[in-house]
Amino acid sequence: MSRALNILMVEDNEDDVLLVLRELRKGGRAVTSRRVETEADFRSALAAEKWDAIIADYSMPKFSGLAALDLLKKAGLDLPFILVSGTIGEDIAVEGMKAGVHDYLLKDKLGRLGPAVDREVREAKERSERRRAEQALQSILKGTANVVGEDFFHFLVTELASVLGMRYALVGEVVAENPPRIRTVAACDSGKIVENFEYDLADTPCANAMESGLCFYPSGVVRAFPKDLLLAKMGVEGYLGVPIASSSGQVIGLVVVLHDQPMEDSPLARSLLTIFASRAGAELERLKAEKDRAALQAQLFQSQKLEAIGTLAGGIAHDFNNILAGIVLFAELASQDSQDNPDVQESLQGILDASGRARDLVKQILTFSRQEEQNRAEMLIQPVIKEALKFLRASLPPMIEMQSEIDPTTAPVLADPTQIHQVIVNLCTNAGHAMKLHGGILRVGLKDLLITPADSRAIPQLKEGPYVHITVTDSGCGISPEVLGRIFEPFFTTKGPGEGTGLGLSVVHGIASTHGGTVTVESAVGKGTAFHVYLPAVRRAAVVAKPVSEKAAPGSGQNLMVIDDEKTLINLTRRLLDRLGYRVTGFTSPTEALAEFQANPRRFDAVVTDYAMSGMTGLDLARAVRLVRPEIPIILTSGHVSPEEAARANENGIAAFLPKPTNMEDLVGALGKIFSER
Repeated sequence: MSRALNILMVEDNEDDVLLVLRELRKGGRAVTSRRVETEADFRSALAAEKWDAIIADYSMPKFSGLAALDLLKKAGLDLPFILVSGTIGEDIAVEGMKAGVHDYLLKDKLGRLGPAVDREVREAKERSERRRAEQALQSILKGTANVVGEDFFHFLVTELASVLGMRYALVGEVVAENPPRIRTVAACDSGKIVENFEYDLADTPCANAMESGLCFYPSGVVRAFPKDLLLAKMGVEGYLGVPIASSSGQVIGLVVVLHDQPMEDSPLARSLLTIFASRAGAELERLKAEKDRAALQAQLFQSQKLEAIGTLAGGIAHDFNNILAGIVLFAELASQDSQDNPDVQESLQGILDASGRARDLVKQILTFSRQEEQNRAEMLIQPVIKEALKFLRASLPPMIEMQSEIDPTTAPVLADPTQIHQVIVNLCTNAGHAMKLHGGILRVGLKDLLITPADSRAIPQLKEGPYVHITVTDSGCGISPEVLGRIFEPFFTTKGPGEGTGLGLSVVHGIASTHGGTVTVESAVGKGTAFHVYLPAVRRAAVVAKPVSEKAAPGSGQNLMVIDDEKTLINLTRRLLDRLGYRVTGFTSPTEALAEFQANPRRFDAVVTDYAMSGMTGLDLARAVRLVRPEIPIILTSGHVSPEEAARANENGIAAFLPKPTNMEDLVGALGKIFSER
């Protein structure tokens, strides 16, 4: 039932008022009224109440209809004004219409009074709505003209709620598609900005709005959507939502106003939401483009850092591998000299194992810096974790207690063992640093984990399916929120000079990502830290087998030319190969070695040369040697060589290519193969 019309009657005759009211009520209209006949009473009535229309007599002893109209205009009010008089001539009618009278009738011909009032009230309401829309539009446009991002959306929702008289307003964007979810970018309640939140789109009026272009429930929206618990919690009665579309037409969000009372179907509300849905869409796209640009800049910055790592690593790899080579060769010599001492043999084997791991780690840093794929194989992680923990125990302070919970039935993964070892070592070293002052407990866990759709929504980097879950937790000092967001950045570190490079966690993140998984972290200051590494599991059973090492056959007096710019390595290689039946002539200068070969090309049966040397690379030396004797076998060793250089080595007839530091077993194996095939 519509509300009663409130009519202000400017009339000195009570009977005429009753006549007008009777005519208005004929159409079933509910009417309330007040009669005034003086200027003072008219002013008082305008100020005291809200009127739907004014019906005035043209002429009265103390006042007139046109005088009342003039006061109405001076008050700035736009109300339907209808003149009713006993006699109105054409000149009076023209004068009234020029002054702003909306209609005029004779008192003895009031048959069209009701329709005239209805028409003028309706048109006045439409004029009012247009003015409100224009004012609201100008106000919001002015307020949002120079603001962007969060400020724009905050101003928009508060202004929409205020202008439309709504308790709630929000702007939301689509953040997931399966199942669809909305996250607010701004929301207000009773004029105050509230914390952003997410909700599932299914079974909500928002889903209807995004599908149909607009959704309006003047009342009863909670009853219409009983599964939408958020609406019930908010106490919503009325709802109006309009979708936000991108420039390509894709629906990317929506603008919504809600009220805890029934809502009128307001053209103003529809217009404003539609207009600002377009503006919000442009801002959401701008923010996304800005975010994408920032991500690209971050990727570029990271690639530049990694390029710097590669340059640095390439520069030090040669010298570092020479040091490792010396350690390996000394350990192998000591092993040969202590065959009857099992304890010494065990210690020396530990040195060799650690040296091999160090060589693999140098190779891993080089490969990681070049962003190359690793050679992966199906493997079980349990042995790698146990080996890493054994290695770490000796390096961690004694007040740190190490605990492990490793499920022996955990599924295999497709991975590089060296990389997995590096993940464990880096995370545990990081945990140890967090507990170095007061000690604590370091826990390492391993188990199978099935990633569900809900898990995948929480960790978008993971697809649904089986994973292997590695956890490394500590009871240390924890990580502050401002640091937590940067811990995976290359070179970012909170450690003091000489305590860390800032590469450890970025390497862990890179390894997990390139294996199709990810790493997450949970931490609070004073409550410790937990790292979670997720790696895709292999569904079939793993084949765990190590290649059987065959003892290489000794030499039979073959003459070898060995070139390396480290004199220590030349001497160690000579001692080891001499024991195995080879005769070695060593050179630390590639130019001197070439001169000797050119002078006595038949003296040598094979050449073993380092790749990176001052004055001449091993590959250049090999080319020069093969110009003299094309058939002579050449073995090239290097700790850092690009795939292109390795390809050129094969093209130039290199018989074997060995990574540095080279252990004697590999070198002798390569020599044995060369001479057995001749």
